[in-house]
Amino acid sequence: MGHLRRVLVGAAATVALTAAGALVAAAPASADNIINVPFNNVTGTTFLAKPKVTAQIPKSSVNTVIDLDTGAITGQAHIADTTVRLSILNIGLTSTVAIVPTADLTGSIDFNNQKLSTTTTFTISVKNVHLDALPNLNLVTPGCTTDKASSATLVNTTPIDIFNGTTVQGDFAVPAFTHCGLATPLLTLLLSGDNNVLTLNLK
Repeated sequence: MGHLRRVLVGAAATVALTAAGALVAAAPASADNIINVPFNNVTGTTFLAKPKVTAQIPKSSVNTVIDLDTGAITGQAHIADTTVRLSILNIGLTSTVAIVPTADLTGSIDFNNQKLSTTTTFTISVKNVHLDALPNLNLVTPGCTTDKASSATLVNTTPIDIFNGTTVQGDFAVPAFTHCGLATPLLTLLLSGDNNVLTLNLK
């Protein structure tokens, strides 16, 4: 969606909510009150608690559908592959990981109280792990992934702003890894655990 259309969609949502007030909440659902709001310039970070490193999330997208009557949100998150850099005994290690959704995201938005919450479930796929000194030697086998899905509930940490962006954040767990070849126990030892933090800037 182009910038102009994004602006028009945002304006339509704001006008509809302001003009309808309590009547919007009481009225039956209608297709006119369901809007698509895509965010095509999403960036963010992932903080991994166990190794205490922060990885930058490249430009990604989140597509949402908002029911203005109920505030319900559904959609899909498409997070770009992320590079994670670690140091083990002063030996540089780089990995490429992907967040793979296992279901559509769900959530709710309350414009009046400035509250936004979305929940997504996903597995973490490790596509490549290599020593920085040997960049062409991939230490993981194809199919390397977490052995079960994780869930992250992201809530807004800044005011909801369709025009200039909204920051959302939430914790998630990294399960144990499987199908990673000889690197399986090492990845689980280095990365698996609670209190990891996903932050997205929705624009």
